[in-house]
Amino acid sequence: MKKSLLTQFLLTPIFILAAVFLAGITPPIGTSNTKSATSQVLNLTIFLLNLEMGVSFAAVMGWRISSLKSVEIEAQCMNHQAKIKQKDVEIEAALKSLQNQISTN
Repeated sequence: MKKSLLTQFLLTPIFILAAVFLAGITPPIGTSNTKSATSQVLNLTIFLLNLEMGVSFAAVMGWRISSLKSVEIEAQCMNHQAKIKQKDVEIEAALKSLQNQISTN
């Protein structure tokens, strides 16, 4: 079964980025005696900004892929509609041909 777009393009990157975030803040917490609190807050702020940019990038990429798929599906629908119209014309021609054969017999 296919994953939903929400799961595929938003939740998975968010979980990955959250894991990276937790892994990134664990060492500074363990070595908090060696760095000043201001330095740790600054590093955390920069990391959070990078995290937000990563989530935004994942969302934009998900939207882009979804948009491309929509265009592709719309083109397929148009193609199928044209084929259906062609088949309707062929059916009408076949019916007229049969009616002509019946009327001549």
